[in-house]
Amino acid sequence: MTDRARSVLVMSRQRLRDSLVGAGFYVALSAGLAVAFAAVAGFTTAVDSSGFDYRQSPLYSVLGGLIAGAFGPSLLARILAQGPLAFALHVGAVPVVLYLSVSSIHRFCAERSSGALELYTYGPADAMACVLASIVKDTTLTVVGLLSLLLLCAAAGAVNNLAAPPSLLAFAAELFLGASCIYAYGLLVALCVDNGSAAISLFIGVVVIFVLALVGSHAVVIGRGVEAAAEFAAAIGWLSPLGYWAIFVSARSAADLPGIIGGVAGPLALAAALLAACHLAAKTRGVRS
Repeated sequence: MTDRARSVLVMSRQRLRDSLVGAGFYVALSAGLAVAFAAVAGFTTAVDSSGFDYRQSPLYSVLGGLIAGAFGPSLLARILAQGPLAFALHVGAVPVVLYLSVSSIHRFCAERSSGALELYTYGPADAMACVLASIVKDTTLTVVGLLSLLLLCAAAGAVNNLAAPPSLLAFAAELFLGASCIYAYGLLVALCVDNGSAAISLFIGVVVIFVLALVGSHAVVIGRGVEAAAEFAAAIGWLSPLGYWAIFVSARSAADLPGIIGGVAGPLALAAALLAACHLAAKTRGVRS
């Protein structure tokens, strides 16, 4: 085992232990589980003899009205087409991924400003080992969160007589890949921005841009606005984990094998590129802010 690999293993264990001792991860996971349970419970109240009508559920009526009014009914249909358990899995993962991203950015910036990262480099570790240790910690906790959500979906499906779609595990795997890219984006921002609050704000701005790019082609605009939204979505899509998620979901629905492969290979290539960018940023900016 190389010095860097050993350093990553030791530091990731320490970071994982710190996260499990604190309450933050459990609060985020509890929030995700509560949101997922509400999504399943809301679906059961929106089903009658004529089928599913989101307007019959208070929760789905509010969310569906906002999405359909802002971005059009096609995006709403695409979201709900995967079934309530897949929808619950996705919305439940959001609090977990956002918490892990923001907490890692805050800790990384704090360690840079305090000189802790510089202290690590006097031993066998380097800045890239710190980046990899943070990603290992985040991805490990993401697996814990996704497994918890899958168990909740299985239990809620059994109680409410809802069949779990065969693609549920595939969606969990795609969420894991997308989350890994988001964590890499967060650490890249932390390496490029010295102030923790500014880094978190910039990261949230990047995520908002990705969300806008995802729904850009569905926006309710007319004339040139439609073309501009589509061009913006196409330009940003190659850099966005959400763009590859959309490719994967569409390919799964159409049984398009090349699209499925692209939806999986895209996040892997993006994560590799982001790690290379982190390595370059660590070399050029150093480990002390």
